[in-house]
Amino acid sequence: MDRHRKFDDLVRRAWDIFRKTESKGYGVVVQPSIPILFFGDSAAYFTSSSKVITVGKNPSNIEFDGANPFHRFPAASNIMDNGQSLDNYIDSLDGYFAIDPYWKWFKCYEPLLQGLGVSYCKDQGANGTVLHTDICSPIATHPTWSRLRPTVQRALWSDGQQLWHDLVRSLEPDVIVASVPNQYASGIQFRGLGAPRDLYTIARTNPYVVTIEEIELTENRRSWLVKGAAAQTPLGKVSNEHKRLIGQELKRVLDG
Repeated sequence: MDRHRKFDDLVRRAWDIFRKTESKGYGVVVQPSIPILFFGDSAAYFTSSSKVITVGKNPSNIEFDGANPFHRFPAASNIMDNGQSLDNYIDSLDGYFAIDPYWKWFKCYEPLLQGLGVSYCKDQGANGTVLHTDICSPIATHPTWSRLRPTVQRALWSDGQQLWHDLVRSLEPDVIVASVPNQYASGIQFRGLGAPRDLYTIARTNPYVVTIEEIELTENRRSWLVKGAAAQTPLGKVSNEHKRLIGQELKRVLDG
């Protein structure tokens, strides 16, 4: 199946959620913006020896800031509806890390990924190119997620969570790395194939524990789900050195 066609239904649904949220009159959708189904080079991802995705809540409003709000997604600047320009839309997502990523945020995950031998940037990941996904919603909001009214959060979560699960089934990752607040991490609903176990522990007054669990994405596809608590950012209270060690420990698991 053509890679772009693989995302047809998911793209339509992301745009439907985007327009539905606009029509509700919440006044929270960043303008102008587009829904972001994923961040990263999907072509490089699908040819990776290790397919890894990371998880956040929803896109930052900073993705569309400044005098040129589409500077990170130039191929999407003229997209008016989901039925036209599908290829341009996917191309705009594919080019994200090669243009001007919001690195202040994504660097929170990158040391762990490089310990595993992968990266968001395809020229830095020997074993694969990583995609980022958002479990709560594909929509960038203002204010940010934590400051949205609870009723708006629930409405976005209701649509976004199901879209995310279907996206993950389509991506078929070997590893899912999730550092999001527990109420959203616990919303990952793939069936566990055994009890979660500790992958890595940072010994301190309040020990930081990263867990790993094998899950079933589809009848014929399994994955590893790796969870670590979030602070203001993913793995926010973990040093880069420990992040790399977590990635190296995860690589040992994958290598058997």
